[in-house]
Amino acid sequence: MKYTLQEGQSFDPEILRQELVAAIGSDGWHISTSGNTVEFVGDGFDPEAVILAHFDNGAARETAKLKAKVKNIRAAALEWFTKNSGIATVYDLNYGAALLGASDTTTILRNNKTPAQHLTDFGQYLGMTGEQFGAYVMNENKGPTRRFALPGHCKQ
Repeated sequence: MKYTLQEGQSFDPEILRQELVAAIGSDGWHISTSGNTVEFVGDGFDPEAVILAHFDNGAARETAKLKAKVKNIRAAALEWFTKNSGIATVYDLNYGAALLGASDTTTILRNNKTPAQHLTDFGQYLGMTGEQFGAYVMNENKGPTRRFALPGHCKQ
């Protein structure tokens, strides 16, 4: 049976195979993928629920991949943190901008940008909006693992 993606859906062939193996085992079937279609060949099992759920969860998979990418980028930057004071400045600006929020278009940061501009600029490199990047920075700095709350992120 062939399944075709609808607008807003996506699939990852390897993850789909893993989900099907978990649901029906690894024997007696195979899938063929091409473009925006998945063809399931096998007997004794209707894979429709698994395949359609996988198609619909594409946005969640992409979000998870994006979060992992951001985490890896930030982890790599933290390795250099103690060796480069410029990274401390960037983290300070990110945190200060996030505290002020992505809707702040009047406060001027030390880099002569508004928080809205700063968060949007950094967010675009990671495939995020300014609001998403600001929320990410705030979540990263919550609780006992808080990294930065340095004074002086705004011009005086």
